[in-house]
Amino acid sequence: MADDWGRAPDGRQREGSAHQRHPNLFEPTTPDHHLFIAERGLADTKPDASCSSGLTCAQIRLARQAFTVLALAALITPQLLFQFWALLSWGIFAAVIALRSVLALVGAVAHTGGRLHDGLDAQSGLKRQIWPTYTVLAAIYREPVAVKDLVASLKGLDYPKRQLDVILLLEEGDEATLDALQVIAVPSNFRIICVPPGEIQTKPRALNYGLQFAQGQYVCVYDAEDRIRSDQIKAAVRAFQRDRESRFAQPLACLQSPLVPHNGNESWISGQFALEYSVQFGLIVPGLTLLDLPVPLGGTSNHFDRKLLEAVGGWDPYNVTEDADIGFRLAQEGYRVKCIIPPTYEEAPVSIPAWVRQRSRWIKGFLQTLGVVLRNPQMSIERMGGFRFGCSVLTLGGSVLSALAYAPLTVFLFVSIVLPGLEVPESALWLMAAGVLSHLVASFLSHGIWRPGGLVATVTAPLYWPLHTWAAARAIQSLITQPFYWEKTEHGLSRDTLAPEFLKVV
Repeated sequence: MADDWGRAPDGRQREGSAHQRHPNLFEPTTPDHHLFIAERGLADTKPDASCSSGLTCAQIRLARQAFTVLALAALITPQLLFQFWALLSWGIFAAVIALRSVLALVGAVAHTGGRLHDGLDAQSGLKRQIWPTYTVLAAIYREPVAVKDLVASLKGLDYPKRQLDVILLLEEGDEATLDALQVIAVPSNFRIICVPPGEIQTKPRALNYGLQFAQGQYVCVYDAEDRIRSDQIKAAVRAFQRDRESRFAQPLACLQSPLVPHNGNESWISGQFALEYSVQFGLIVPGLTLLDLPVPLGGTSNHFDRKLLEAVGGWDPYNVTEDADIGFRLAQEGYRVKCIIPPTYEEAPVSIPAWVRQRSRWIKGFLQTLGVVLRNPQMSIERMGGFRFGCSVLTLGGSVLSALAYAPLTVFLFVSIVLPGLEVPESALWLMAAGVLSHLVASFLSHGIWRPGGLVATVTAPLYWPLHTWAAARAIQSLITQPFYWEKTEHGLSRDTLAPEFLKVV
């Protein structure tokens, strides 16, 4: 435990000019040791779980063999190869559509049937509730505009202040954000930790660094642009405690709060993003948790049992979608993920270039995570089970293949309509119809279609899907040239703001 909120047994207050700028600034006594654990801890203790080494020799050999076979087939029987590829693609797309449709229906049942944790406990009043120490990790990089609202949102959390351990993680040298914090009234239970430079500079590296100073029994992660409903942490504590009393064989490792863009009506692309999140966190993620399938977590508002988080090695600092990666790693270790109801409000990208940059990083991270999952398929199947392993591969691989195929299929469809003599196979038309129908049903069940701008987003989604191919192409190029580069999403660009009163629960 800490001697006080600004000092811990293994650290000291930063001296000199930096300390004069902000009294909450905290500096570990052995930063190099903590940095080594943050960067190399997972790779050294669980090398098979880290993507730092890239593809294994067996994966490279398999890829070369597959490429050789495809090249020979293209030379000898190109028509047969095309038919095989078309059949394989049709099967993958059909499986993805079927899986998402089932998850959407199950997710809708989870909501209507009260299967999500709302954080309410009628049998124990607040006076008798024991609140454990809870650590908040917020990784912030070049966010001088957004940090003021983040601190205000964290200050507004309805949780005992003496039990709330808030750690703001800045990258060393980010003077703009540190200067912005200087003019903010930061409470004494907030610590500001500057992460030293190292081999890489990623959000999961910063989270690993901060995790070593966490004082809480539970740990949650927030981003700079997050606006958190005030009862979210209490809801997480109640959900963890209720689950422990239920005595499940598999421990509950993580709770995911829904992510809701607050500026979905600001632009066309933000509307598409908001609709997508409405389906993902309103239906798909609850469906995965209810069926006990591996969950690609959201990048924020994850609430972890700290001991279980440390048991799996923390986050992979080399994976640019550390959220999805740790969700699948928890599943491999036999841990469960559930959902709670209190949301976190986020800022959706307001321009297409910003959306493409963010989505490129996500797709690149999915490819990294898929490489780890397929590193030792037999071991993954033994740990997760065959069905759960198949769903994991389909979730990751299907998302990447769908993104790559959207634009070419759209062009082919358009050309076949314009040019005479070209016909779209009937099976492809049926598959497209199934995909559109699945999209419409999911938009309806998630209520995303009824939100401001939701109807326009639902109808124009076929124009949005081909943009994923642009993002996927950038992702592959970045994976080859800069595999561990974190392409940052700029925040504070939205004109729409969220009133603080909206986050309070009366």
